[in-house]
Formats: sequence, C-alpha cells, structure tokens
Amino acid sequence: MFSGFLTARRAIRSGIFSVMMLCAIHPVAAQPPSMPGADTARARLAPLKWLVGEWAGPATISSGGRTFTLTQRETVQEAANGTVLMIRGRGSMLDASKVEREVFQAAGLLTYDIGLRRFTWVSSGGTGHLGVTEALVTDSAFVWSTGDRGNMKTRYTITRTPAGEWYEVGEESSDGVTWKRTIEMRLVKH
Repeated sequence: MFSGFLTARRAIRSGIFSVMMLCAIHPVAAQPPSMPGADTARARLAPLKWLVGEWAGPATISSGGRTFTLTQRETVQEAANGTVLMIRGRGSMLDASKVEREVFQAAGLLTYDIGLRRFTWVSSGGTGHLGVTEALVTDSAFVWSTGDRGNMKTRYTITRTPAGEWYEVGEESSDGVTWKRTIEMRLVKH
C-alpha cells in the first residue's frame, strides 16, 4: 500500500513538472525566431503595425469623368514571422436592385528586403498584372506605386489620422509633377 502511494505521488509530481515545463516553453515557442535579418525587417515594418486588423469605410472613385462611392474593406495581417504585411482589399457597391455586389479585389504584400535595403511592394488588382515596386515607409505614411501604364504614373498614400483612421489617397500623373486624385478613402478599424 505504501509503495502504491509513492508510485502515485511520483506520477503526480512528474505530471506537475511536465505541465510546468510546457507552460515555461509555450511563450518562447509563440515568439518569432530571433535572426538579425528578421529582426531588422520587423523593426522597419513596426511603424505600420497599426494597420493590422479589419477595416471598412467609404471610398470615392473618380474615373472617366464619373465619380462614385463604394464600400471598401481591407484586411491586414502579419506573415512570415512578422517580416511581411499582407493586405487584401475588397470594394462593393449596391447594384440596381439594391443588392451589395463586390466590384473590386486587390492584394498586396509589403516587406523590408534586407539585401536590397529597401521596402518592396508586390500587388495585384485582379487584372492579371503583377506590380513589384519600391515603397516608402515613414513614421506617418506608406507610399507606393503600381508602376507606369504607358505615360500614366500612379501612386497611393496611406496615413493614419489623429482619430486612428486609415486615410488613403490614390493619384495619377502623366508628367510625375502634377497629380490628379482618383481615389480617396477613410476607413475605421473593426
């Protein structure tokens, strides 16, 4: 009987030790690995961490002499151990029968390339064309372009408003000096 008690006591002690070890290891396992390149990339992306989450709000589009408003939704996630921001955008409008229909999809990926020592933006607007461009990230803005289309240049600028909103402006220029606004959106985090 006494040996049975010792065996049960050892089993309980062993189980408690195992649980304590798992609890001690778990927080470490949940953290991204520390590597000089990854640490640099995460640090360079840090000013944009506020973007991570679900966003929605109105977007005003000007195209072909027409202006219309749609509902824009953006999902931003960290990926690859926090060295990449993935952005997925979806725009929808009410059709003639007042049913909301998705009319626009886009996806982008932002990373800091330690080899090139610059931010790289890879994007697609769902047209079959892939844009790979350099991006500018500061403490207050994220600016990128989709590349030149013939003689037309495009750029997009995201800033955070004092109220914490995502404010984005899209612009086009034929000379790179004079810019015409084509998109304006103000999104709130959900």
